[in-house]
This record gives sequence, C-alpha cells and structure tokens, in this order.
Amino acid sequence: MPGLGGPISTAGNLMFVATTQDNYLRAFDASNGRLLWEGRLPAGGHGLFGTKMGDYLVAYALPD
Repeated sequence: MPGLGGPISTAGNLMFVATTQDNYLRAFDASNGRLLWEGRLPAGGHGLFGTKMGDYLVAYALPD
C-alpha cells in the first residue's frame, strides 16, 4: 500500500512499519516477515490519502 515514511529495524531482527493509510504501527520479524504486534495510532500523518491529520506522541511499554 502507498505510504509516507519508512521502516525502522533493530539489532534484534525486528522491523517496525507505520503506514499512513491505515493508522497502525506494526512490528515484524525481519527474518521471516511474520507479524508480531500491531497497535492503532490516533492519526495518519498529514491528512494525505484521506487520513485524519494530527500530531501525537504515543509511548508503548513491554509487559512485566
């Protein structure tokens, strides 16, 4: 799907991707492409592709 921005990878073989069209942040296993986690974001960026505009800071934490 078209999107703005790009993925971020970690040394632990995770790939994080946020696409502007569906407002989700997803974590993938970079070695096999398996979806590990996804979280809904409050906005899709700059209003392109019909998404909600917004500037937010969202924090996530690992479970105990």
